[in-house]
Amino acid sequence: MLKPHVDVLDGTFRGEIEPSDRAAWFGSYESFIVSYAELAATGGAEMFSDGTELKSLSTDTEAWNSVVDVARARFGGELTYSANWDEVWQVQFWDRLDMIGVDAYFPLSQEGEQPTAESLAEAWQPNVDGLAALSEQQDLPVLLTEIGYPSQVGSTAHPWEVRPGDPPDEELQALAYQAAFDAFADKDWLRGMLWWSWRADPKTNEQLRLEYTPEGKPAEAVFEAESAS
Repeated sequence: MLKPHVDVLDGTFRGEIEPSDRAAWFGSYESFIVSYAELAATGGAEMFSDGTELKSLSTDTEAWNSVVDVARARFGGELTYSANWDEVWQVQFWDRLDMIGVDAYFPLSQEGEQPTAESLAEAWQPNVDGLAALSEQQDLPVLLTEIGYPSQVGSTAHPWEVRPGDPPDEELQALAYQAAFDAFADKDWLRGMLWWSWRADPKTNEQLRLEYTPEGKPAEAVFEAESAS
C-alpha cells in the first residue's frame, strides 16, 4: 500500500491543519493525490490511501468525495483513508472506499500506570467493539493502516508519540504487541494490521532503543510468532 502523508513545516500535527481557504487547499491536495495515485498504479501497489490523519478536514465530505473520484480514475486497486484513532467515527465518505482505515493509536493505559496483559485486554475491548460496529454499519472490512508502540515507559498511554525523556521499556512494547494481536484474533471483519515501524534507513538522531521499531527487541519475537500462527 502506498500511503502519502502531509507533514507541516512547523512540526504541528497534520490533524490540526486549518487552511484559510479550504477550497484552494483541497484543489492543491487533489493534485497531490493524483501524482501519488499514478505512482501507486505504475509501481504495482495493491492498495492506496487517499489521506492520512487529516482530522480537521475529514468532515468536508463533498471535497473528499472528489478526492476519492480522482484517485479511482488513476488507480485500479483498493482504496482507503487512514483515519486517526479519534477520527474514524466522524468520517462520512467510507461508502466511497473499499475498506475502513484507522491508525490505531488508541490509548490503553493512564499516564504513570504499569499495565498488565489483563488491563490492556480490557482497554482494547471498547475500541474493538466500536470498530466492529462501524464495519457492520458500513459493510466494509477494517484495515489498521498503522499500529505500533514505542519501546519506552508509558507507550501504551501515548502510543502516538516517542517521548525522548522517558526511559526504555522493551517488555512493555512486547506486551502491547501481544495485546493487539489477542484483541483482533479471529475477527473476520479485520483485513489486517500494518505495523509502525521498521526503520529501513534510520536517521542518526533517532534513539532506536525508544523508537517504534521492534527490530532486535522482544516485540520482534511476538511479531514473528503471531505472523507464523
